[in-house]
Formats: sequence, structure tokens, C-alpha cells
Amino acid sequence: MEKQAEKRSFDVKATLQNGLTYSRKNFDQVLPFILLVVVLVLISIVQPGAISGKWLANKIDGAMVLILASMGQSLVMLMYGTDLSIAGIICLTNTLSALFMPNTPFGVIGTILAMCLLGVVAGIFNGFIITRFKMQPFIVTLATWSIFDGLALYFLPRDGGNVAPLYSNFMMQRIGILPISVFILPLLILMWSWLKRTRFGVAIFAIGRNETAAHNSGINVNMVKLKVYAFSGLFAALAGTYRTAYVASGSPTAGDGYVLLTCCAAVLGGINVASGRGSLHRTIVGAFVLQLITDLLVFCGLSTYWTSLIQGALLIIVVATNSGLDLLRKKRNLEV
Repeated sequence: MEKQAEKRSFDVKATLQNGLTYSRKNFDQVLPFILLVVVLVLISIVQPGAISGKWLANKIDGAMVLILASMGQSLVMLMYGTDLSIAGIICLTNTLSALFMPNTPFGVIGTILAMCLLGVVAGIFNGFIITRFKMQPFIVTLATWSIFDGLALYFLPRDGGNVAPLYSNFMMQRIGILPISVFILPLLILMWSWLKRTRFGVAIFAIGRNETAAHNSGINVNMVKLKVYAFSGLFAALAGTYRTAYVASGSPTAGDGYVLLTCCAAVLGGINVASGRGSLHRTIVGAFVLQLITDLLVFCGLSTYWTSLIQGALLIIVVATNSGLDLLRKKRNLEV
């Protein structure tokens, strides 16, 4: 009887210990969803009846520019990098598509493809400078951000443009209560589900965790970085082109506010640059949380000037939480 009691006690202790270890390993994965639920609950308390299917669909529509831009930033951050030029690419593609998109089906499609190509070329340019001359991504992308901003101001010195009604009307139409943007989300999720299982996706994680080890294992690090920055430019171009339809206007400064927001959305979504871990699925949730925080402040009667303060504080809290979890993981591995 005493041996059975001791065995049961040992089993319970082991089970509790395993459960604690599991929760430590996975808390950062569920944190974005916890934040989303908390913000939605606060909104329902402050503004009863505000949350509805139509309202949520509209919020997704409003967050789509940030979601698209954050996808590219997340890929770069997984590789222990950063891409500030996302802001400039958004500005440039937003202004060009607002100015030069013909109001015909082929004109709309052709312009979107041209903007995507422009984003890819801009990303490849970033990646080439970073890998060829071994320069810091922060410095390179800061410089190209300024270049792309300057080009946007050259083409469109002030907000305006003549957005093609065909494009704007199509992108802003509703299927029932659902906007077109709601149908873009599953495509992004499927894209990431496929990408992370490819050799390219595995290489991104490997470089983020240990670039030297990835190189020694036969991964062409420079080529992977080049492709990642190309993807980042592509997503930024899609964000800028989508914004053209959403606001029916072009702006040479449209993307400048997205630098901090994309980094914040990626970190809130669980991207951990210190360990090369994360998921673009959760980045989408992180971007949506940032969108809802602005609405929460409005419902509370606070000025939108508080938005940056709240976002910055939240970013620090999440980074500190992730760092603490990393320390717990390392301590656990040392004990084992």
C-alpha cells in the first residue's frame, strides 16, 4: 500500500511538472489569442452591443494593410533581421497605383502585378546590399526607406490621386456582411502552412536560430536572405496597393506609421528574434489586436494620442514575457 501511494505521488508530481513545462513552452503561442480575448471583453464592457459579425468584418478590413505588411516583417524577423523599408514601399506602391492604374480590368490586374514586381525588386535590392556588403539590415533598410519615400513624394507631393473606381469598388464590395479582405485571410494562412514545410521555410527557421550552424549544414544563407527580403517587399507592395482601394486615395507618407506597427504585430504574434521561433498565423492575430486597441481607446473616450503609448507599453510587456519564458526554457534544459 505504501509503495502504491508513493508511486501515485510520484506520478502526480511528474504529471504536474510536465504540465508546467508544457505551459512554459506554449504560453507565448497562446498569448496573442489571450490578448485578443481580453481586448474584445474590454470592448464589450465599455461599449455593450458594439461587437457583432459585421463590426468584426469591418475591423478585419481596416486591419488588412497592417496584416499584409506584418507578414513580410515577420519573415524577416524570424531570420533575426528587420525591414524598415516596408514603410517606403507602402508609400511608393500606394501613390503609383493611385496615380497610374487604368480603370479597366486588364489595367487593374496589370497595375497590381507591376506593384508586386516593384516590391519584389525593392526587396531583392535590400537583400543584395545586406548580403553582398555584409551591412546591418537596420542601416540598409533605413536608407532605402528614405529613398522610396522620396520617390513617392516626387510622384505625388500631397495626398490625392485618381483611384480607378473599378478597383476600389471591387475591393470594397461585400458578400453578405463579409468584405473581400476576409477571404484573403485563408489564403495567407494556407500560404504560410505550405511555406513553413518547404526547404525554404525550414532554412528561415534554421538561420534565425543559428546562422553559423545553418551555413555549416549546407544552407545557402545569402540566397535565403535574398528571398526573404523579396517576400517582405512583395507583402509591403500588396499592403500599399490594398490601401489604395481602402482609402480611395494615394499618400506619399501612407506607410511611415507602419514601421513600429509591423514590428509590434510580429512580436505580439509570438515572433521571437532571439530564438528564431514564431508563426505568421499568430502575427495576423497580433495585427488585429493592435487594430482593436485603437477602437477600445475611442470607446473609453481617450484621445488617439494614447494609442502609441499603449502599443509601446504592450510591446515591452510582451518582449519581457517572451524573454522570461526563454530563460525558463534554458534553465529547464540545464536541469535536464
